[in-house]
Amino acid sequence: MQNEVKVVGNFNEWNTEATALKKLKNGTFKGTVNLEKDKSYEFRYLVYGQWKNEDQADAFAWNDYAADENSVINL
Repeated sequence: MQNEVKVVGNFNEWNTEATALKKLKNGTFKGTVNLEKDKSYEFRYLVYGQWKNEDQADAFAWNDYAADENSVINL
């Protein structure tokens, strides 16, 4: 849906329907994803149909498919 925010990444095979975030009263979004430690994961947010990166990501990785960078989290 265009009015949702989702987190999408290699942890859910880039499934845009897999992990919707819940909108909080203060306007931010929150969600929980269980990930294995000692690994790195690439991800992006799908915000109202538009791809966005996490400004405070641990790193960024180029993605040829999207011709853009993905956010990276290191656990």
